[in-house]
Amino acid sequence: APELRLLESKTGCSVVPTKVGDQLKFTFNLMNADDWSHECHFTIDVSSTKYKLTSVQPRLDSTLQESLLHELNSTRKFYTFVKKMRAALRAQVEKQRLEARDKARGGGR
Repeated sequence: APELRLLESKTGCSVVPTKVGDQLKFTFNLMNADDWSHECHFTIDVSSTKYKLTSVQPRLDSTLQESLLHELNSTRKFYTFVKKMRAALRAQVEKQRLEARDKARGGGR
């Protein structure tokens, strides 16, 4: 337990089983420079040999999401998948953060 708490505090990542079937929810904070508590997550169904994403927040481009899932199901490299999903979520958060900042400034006028 102490090691898990340290990991969570340093990386902003927590992993919990869901109450629905064999699913794991990966939650990340420390992703938004304007709000370190802002959370992103994905939930993955691990009940069969073919993994499925059941939720992703913020939404990712469907092509990117399908590509990452296909790579996971082909290579079975789960840790690599988690790192790539975190990077994709982080990029989406940054994109949304910059869009919101630009909009608040009046569209860059």
